Amino acid sequence: MENEVMSSFLSCNFTNLDLDTLTQIHFQRGRFLPYHVCLRNGSSKLPEIVRCLYHLYEECRHRNVSLAKTIRFTVEKTELLMQKDPMLKVVHLVRDPRAIISSRLRLGKTDGVINIEQESKQLCNQMAEDVILFRHLEKKYKLRLKQFRYEDIVRPHCHF
Repeated sequence: MENEVMSSFLSCNFTNLDLDTLTQIHFQRGRFLPYHVCLRNGSSKLPEIVRCLYHLYEECRHRNVSLAKTIRFTVEKTELLMQKDPMLKVVHLVRDPRAIISSRLRLGKTDGVINIEQESKQLCNQMAEDVILFRHLEKKYKLRLKQFRYEDIVRPHCHF
């Protein structure tokens, strides 16, 4: 489902999205704000959402580049999108897993996970898979992929 949602956003095909996705909080800022305001002035029922979609289509129609920032989106899922869209370029941001776990704990975003050791192992295994697959994809897609370490691009005086 995540790939369909991402593909729909990147191709401006909003009618393929479910109602939950179309009413999520990430529409409350930036260029999606007119859409959010439209929804807020109406209701979250289908006719109102369809009427407000005009704002999303207008924003899409006037742009040259689509950008999506995601979290917990695996490189495997990214490969499927790259196969589908030959124009897609990907920036993969890798962060120290200790900082990820620390952030999740601090923000209470553990998805009900109580066993931190298990969560940490699962995260590290997924990140290792992503790095290996990313190296494979770099050879296949060459100039369409770039990887950065989060810690290399944040301000040097920030400590995590």
